[in-house]
Amino acid sequence: MILMTGFLPFRGRSENGSQLIAESFREERIDGEAVEVEILPVLWHGHQERLQSAVKRCRPDLILSLGEGSADWSRFERLAVNEAAGPDEEGRPPLSLKLDPEGPEERRSSFPFHPSDFPQSRWPIRESEDAGLYLCNATFFHSLGTGIPSVFLHLPILGENEKGEYLEELRQLVATVVRQSRVGEQLA
Repeated sequence: MILMTGFLPFRGRSENGSQLIAESFREERIDGEAVEVEILPVLWHGHQERLQSAVKRCRPDLILSLGEGSADWSRFERLAVNEAAGPDEEGRPPLSLKLDPEGPEERRSSFPFHPSDFPQSRWPIRESEDAGLYLCNATFFHSLGTGIPSVFLHLPILGENEKGEYLEELRQLVATVVRQSRVGEQLA
């Protein structure tokens, strides 16, 4: 079972690409594996509890989290830090400057992904060690803390006139991430 997360729109936008892609996999399978989709609000309050509830409900063996990043490429995140910053969609600051006051300073992905493992697209994929300090980082940090293999992929920002191409190409990318995750698990 795959738990795939995305985010609701934020900063006054009407759509979020991570929500669009995640919801496109609702009630589908990727290489025979069921996908459970959880769309997270862009709010600090209740964030960790909502993620934990989804994990408990569907008991995944892979957590694939999606967020929006830059306009021109996708980013496979390798590192989540135990820090939080910035007001959420209700204007509230994080509950604490540390995501987990008792936790480690950082958590790393163990998957051996490389950009050449992925299909060529309008939005090439890059590796990143900076998931930011906002809710994408928080999602990745808490996912890695579950002990369940976890991947975070920042997708390009959804543009106004590219929804069809965006959906087609990035669905392929997400499916490839799942396949590569499974290869990575076998190598570990």
